[in-house]
Amino acid sequence: MGIRKIGPFDLILCGMRTADSDTAQVGPQLAEELDLPHVTRVEMLQRTKNLFRVERVSDGFREILEVSAPALFTIASKGIVHLPAWSKSKRPLLNTLSSPGTWKI
Repeated sequence: MGIRKIGPFDLILCGMRTADSDTAQVGPQLAEELDLPHVTRVEMLQRTKNLFRVERVSDGFREILEVSAPALFTIASKGIVHLPAWSKSKRPLLNTLSSPGTWKI
């Protein structure tokens, strides 16, 4: 509900690890709830116009995918996400919500 409250968005980034397990289910479940395309274990992310170019490794194979916005990605624990084109944007890059006892980044 918090994401819907924020309003229109192009991108949601999720982590893969949680404090209680390592199942990586939150991102895909959230994407399903919001009816968004999603990719897991992302190691590189670039945006060109309305497309995201995503690189990931799955079962030992490197894949390069293109996904239209809005989309959700879970970031691989050792991955690096490149956002160079967005650094010149006049819009805020991140909107965050937090509640007591959580970290706000």
